[in-house]
Amino acid sequence: MADRLRVMVIDDNEHALELARLAFEEHGDAVNVTTFDSGESALDALHDRRRPRPHVIVLDINMPGTSGFDVLAQL
Repeated sequence: MADRLRVMVIDDNEHALELARLAFEEHGDAVNVTTFDSGESALDALHDRRRPRPHVIVLDINMPGTSGFDVLAQL
């Protein structure tokens, strides 16, 4: 069996995170969704070598603190 698609969703809006998670989870076991409510927490996870890298990142650009552009610059 192929690996599950790993999707990371980064958004400071709680409702947007929940909607994205629900939409991806409709695909059942084919998708593994991880959500983060800030750029900082997402970057911490992305820099953790023990964690598998996501195949897809859905990124909000306009976030307080570390913006989506800041996250992109560090990828």
